[in-house]
Amino acid sequence: MATYQTEAIILKRENVGEADRSYIIYSKDFGKLRVSAQGVRKITAKLTGHLEPFNLAWLELVTKRNGRVTITTALSSGRLFGNGLPAQIALAAKIADFIDKMVPQPQKDAEIWDFICRIFVSVNDVSVGESVAFFEKFRGEFLEFLGYGDNFEAAWHYLGDFF
Repeated sequence: MATYQTEAIILKRENVGEADRSYIIYSKDFGKLRVSAQGVRKITAKLTGHLEPFNLAWLELVTKRNGRVTITTALSSGRLFGNGLPAQIALAAKIADFIDKMVPQPQKDAEIWDFICRIFVSVNDVSVGESVAFFEKFRGEFLEFLGYGDNFEAAWHYLGDFF
């Protein structure tokens, strides 16, 4: 079992079994990862508040023999975009889905890390009527950043729901 420490953004979470959760994170040192946290849904779990979607957190990860990566320790710096209006939270969820769909696992990239952090922080400034325009701008910049340019047809294979 190897232990790693990294800073990460919690993109998505999914309940697994009775007390566990699976998370999609984008970490500064390892890129996008699927990790699990055991017992995090129990009332007495100490990790729960630190592993909320869109939180920036310092994580300690353990790789088990079967290849699964588990979170053993988490310390959150808080949500990247404040408390957020429902429209901002929905926008952040759509951005997280898009990142999950487009970024392969595990691909470390410092520029993608910086871009993702900057985008989530800028969700704070989006008003209710600007969500669609903000997402379109983000999508274009992100695809160009990943090397697709402004040719969305090249990315069509991955995007289905987003066009």
